[in-house]
Amino acid sequence: MGDGPGGGALIEPYSSNTSEPFNSLPSDCTEGWEVYWRQNFPGLDNQARDIASQPMLNWWPFLYY
Repeated sequence: MGDGPGGGALIEPYSSNTSEPFNSLPSDCTEGWEVYWRQNFPGLDNQARDIASQPMLNWWPFLYY
């Protein structure tokens, strides 16, 4: 996303505390980590770039079609 050192991606460690705020959102057996995980997929009009600095595609069509 260009928010790290030298314009690279900022790497943030994941722990159970990362997804804890999302635990109350799902009304089924899904836990908060899945909400967090899905919200962090590159989506439509995202600003994410790959290792070659090319814009990343929206991942959702690849997951469901």
